[in-house]
Amino acid sequence: MERTTATGRIRVEPMGRGAWRLCDRAQEDAGLALLAYVEYTYEGDYEAIWVAVGAAASRHPTLDEVIRTALESLAPAAESRRTKPIPIAHRSPFAAR
Repeated sequence: MERTTATGRIRVEPMGRGAWRLCDRAQEDAGLALLAYVEYTYEGDYEAIWVAVGAAASRHPTLDEVIRTALESLAPAAESRRTKPIPIAHRSPFAAR
C-alpha cells in the first residue's frame, strides 16, 4: 500500500512496503517533526511506535486511525477553568455561646 498523504498537519511518508513515518508539517527541524513510525502487521492492523508523544506502542485497525490519533496528540491541552475556592461565610463556633 503506497501512500503519500498530507492530511493537514500530518505528513505520511512511505518508508518501504508496509511502513510509514508520520511527521508534523508545523516543525522545521526533521528531528522534532517525527511523530511515529507505523508498520502494517501480519495480523492485519497497524502498529505505531510513538516517538514525539512519549506514549507506548499502539495498534490500530486502519492507517487513518493512526493519523487521527496523531492529530489528537498535537491538539493543545484544554486549559483549566478552575479557580480558588470561594470562602463560605460562617460564624465562629464559639460565638454561639
